[in-house]
Amino acid sequence: MKSKYFKDTQGLDLPFELCSPDKVSVCLRIEKSALDYVLSESERLSITSGEYIEGLIRREARNQGGRTLM
Repeated sequence: MKSKYFKDTQGLDLPFELCSPDKVSVCLRIEKSALDYVLSESERLSITSGEYIEGLIRREARNQGGRTLM
């Protein structure tokens, strides 16, 4: 089954060893409407959905006065 939600396939054909050592792969279970938003915003900004989500986490950490993420 082809899914409209799984479009960010960058680097999936590469072995994990070739990825940046500071990155990890994760699987998220989120509402489709939230994913639609992430996909549209990441497309608008010309970044991957993972980069967009990482940016949200970094902003939230800064806003909460939490530790600085690398």
